Amino acid sequence: MLRLLPERLYAGLFGEHAWLGRGATSELAPVQLPPQTSSKPSEMLEALLQAAPPRRRAAKLSVMLPSLAVRCVSLPWSPGIHGAEEKQAYALAHLEQAGLSTDDMHVVHAEFRHFGARGLAYAVPRQLLDELHAVAARYSLDLTTALPIGGVAYLAARRARGAGGELTLVLEENAVSALLMDCVGLQRFDAEPAVGGYRQALRRLLTRLASDSTEFKGITLCADAEDKELAGIAGAFATPVSVRQIKSPQWRRFL
Repeated sequence: MLRLLPERLYAGLFGEHAWLGRGATSELAPVQLPPQTSSKPSEMLEALLQAAPPRRRAAKLSVMLPSLAVRCVSLPWSPGIHGAEEKQAYALAHLEQAGLSTDDMHVVHAEFRHFGARGLAYAVPRQLLDELHAVAARYSLDLTTALPIGGVAYLAARRARGAGGELTLVLEENAVSALLMDCVGLQRFDAEPAVGGYRQALRRLLTRLASDSTEFKGITLCADAEDKELAGIAGAFATPVSVRQIKSPQWRRFL
């Protein structure tokens, strides 16, 4: 008998820009959310799955979370860190140092993508994970991955070729974040709350980054909102660098 591998669903829980997709490269299935849908991630996931077409077989689920739902911080490279427990303790210390206190009510994960470069750590509330698992189970789904979009951006960010840097910008309704990569890997992670709107937040963040004398090779701008001014704002920061624009679903293969 032919054994079919489980299908994989991907969901982005980003308010009015929420999406649901089958497979990492296929077109997104059109899912119309009810206008009264809550911005709470678990309720948003429920609405997406309820509105989705029926499935024919078992499936696994990967979820991309908004930055507002987690606590995230970059980690200085340390060659003495080995194993999951040491990474977690190291991540906890830097979260505390950044004023992002965590406790047993959070699940903490640390990732070092490249040798010799900064890593990234994030803490997800256990209650949120429990709620997402419960929703997935009601639809016969196995939730295997839940990553903040900043963590996905870290896995997707391009390294620079030779000297200079590659800049990845992530724009959300409530925050704008930046990841600066050189030829080794991540060198800087920064974020700015979207007070006054994400355009103003983007300008403030870019002004802060301008204090770094790095020559940029390219800019990747991830924004689900349809806003033609964003590319111009980013491009003016580092002319004549071209700005590559994408939407969050294009990163789902990194989940």
